Amino acid sequence: MKKRLLCLLFALFLLIGLTACNNVPPASTDDPAPTGGEQGGAPEQLALPVYSGATFHPALGKNSTNATLAPLLYEGLFTLDESFTAQHCLCRSYERSGDGLTWRFALRPNVAWSDGTALTAQDVADALNTARGSGSRYANRLAGVRSVTAEGEDTVEVVLSAPNGNLPALLDIPLAKGTGERPPGTGPYQLVDGDAGLVLTLRQSWWQSGEKNYTQRDIALFEVSSPDDLLYAFDTREIGLVTTDFTGTDALGYSSDYAVWDYDTTHMVYLGFRCTGGPCGRREVRAAISKAVDREGLVRSSFAGHAKAALLPASPVSPLYDETAAAAEDGGRALSDLKDSLSGQELTLLVCGENTFKAGAAERIAETLRGYGVAVKVETADYDGYLSALRAGRFDLYLAEVAMTADFDLTMLVGAGGSLNYGGYAGAGTGPLLTAFRTADESGRGSAAAALYKELAEDAPIAPLCFKTESVLTQWGRMKGLAPVAGNVFYQMENWTF
Repeated sequence: MKKRLLCLLFALFLLIGLTACNNVPPASTDDPAPTGGEQGGAPEQLALPVYSGATFHPALGKNSTNATLAPLLYEGLFTLDESFTAQHCLCRSYERSGDGLTWRFALRPNVAWSDGTALTAQDVADALNTARGSGSRYANRLAGVRSVTAEGEDTVEVVLSAPNGNLPALLDIPLAKGTGERPPGTGPYQLVDGDAGLVLTLRQSWWQSGEKNYTQRDIALFEVSSPDDLLYAFDTREIGLVTTDFTGTDALGYSSDYAVWDYDTTHMVYLGFRCTGGPCGRREVRAAISKAVDREGLVRSSFAGHAKAALLPASPVSPLYDETAAAAEDGGRALSDLKDSLSGQELTLLVCGENTFKAGAAERIAETLRGYGVAVKVETADYDGYLSALRAGRFDLYLAEVAMTADFDLTMLVGAGGSLNYGGYAGAGTGPLLTAFRTADESGRGSAAAALYKELAEDAPIAPLCFKTESVLTQWGRMKGLAPVAGNVFYQMENWTF
């Protein structure tokens, strides 16, 4: 009940213009003046929240607050930058077989775990096998991995069940030694028991310590046990940084003044269509609806600016997103031309009503379509009812959100028999194009994506609407220079000032 009340209060703040999106100036231009080190004093110590009763294991843990700390303690073979492009981290180099199924990753030398032992290929293989095993938060991502083994001391072999030319984009998984509650990592900090509680202490033996100068030698961890504790600790400045999804179903309503640092995610909001019958069984109807939706308007009004409009099923910040191919077309005329053939037919737009932002977006889309003479009924349901209706095909179109992987593979959404292909789409040319996209290496990925996106724009089994952003909140004036990315809000922390 408290969470729902907080969500309602936060929605009210959005309506009256008190959201961070509307009032917080862009961080890159009107950032508050820094405090601490730049003014001659010692930098203010950063304090972060932690659920002490939850595990710190980056793959086996379920607590999102503790998972936020993972990049400070653990590293992966790769990191993802602001465009979701894989950059080398613990991996020094790699090669793949001609059929794209076997990859060999060579590890960086002289890397040590926080317990002082050297990083070995067997350690990495064990960590990846834990990450793809039962109970791991990364199990679905790594479902296409057939085996992970060590070759000698410094090479890890990964064998896939189907080719994936962009496998490194999936391997930013933070690696831990063992399966304990507080396993060693190779990251810049290690977890220690201080006099006042848990502390993250900077590792002098970190392999990147000579390149990255972190001003925070110790980071205090403030123990919380509930979302209410988290809200209170931030509002009273006992912690200096929190993360949130402003448009999430259970978003917390932070009430103090704060600076907002948005970052892009792979969470795509889209319209899906029932392709097997009814009015949306016709590709021209689906394509016209897709083109008629006002995506920029949805981002502004329904998602309070915490999203980026998208016509293609890849994040607008990804190199795969071709601005030319994504040029908006006037779908209104095409939809108006179709209204006679749709006369007497009412389309059912299904949406999960538990998320007020998506429910509002569905109503806005329906109003747009009605403006072109198309009758639309919005049907809301709780999550279980929504999922049941999707599986039974009780819709003409539906609004959904999907957390895509960073390789932007669409197989589950539009592939024949895909687990999220609720509309039953089975385009004759789509299967080969999906395969070509998945198998393409870096040199051919752009052209393979363009061919796939062209086919999907014409058939329109789904209509991408936007990619959500999530947010880091800090109190005004406490720190500057943040550049968060998905999966690592501490990205380039060496550039922060306090």
